[in-house]
Amino acid sequence: MRRQQKVITVAERDERGRFLPGNPGGPGNPMAARVAEYRRAAMDAVGVDEVRAVFRMLIDKALGGDVVAAKVLLDRLFGKATVFEEDTGEVRFEVVCIPLHGPDDPLGDALPADDWVADDD
Repeated sequence: MRRQQKVITVAERDERGRFLPGNPGGPGNPMAARVAEYRRAAMDAVGVDEVRAVFRMLIDKALGGDVVAAKVLLDRLFGKATVFEEDTGEVRFEVVCIPLHGPDDPLGDALPADDWVADDD
């Protein structure tokens, strides 16, 4: 028995490179169904009360001074920090800064005024 060979054709495109109507498309993402199955299993395994407990733990740790917990919590609430590129080609990040020393220290540490970090430091 002879095997038939698959015929590969070049997709028809218009002058701007877009696919023309009738294009059969590709195979798509072969892992999408598997990822969806795993995501469904994870969602089924975790209840609302457990999610609340995890967020409560993150809040408690963040308020206790855990910077990583604060970052994870804020990323989940407000989205990750915006990355933008200037015309110079330099990549910069928009960062939210929390003063660690000074009169408004969120951790409540009373430090002498000569130990405060200046705004331009």
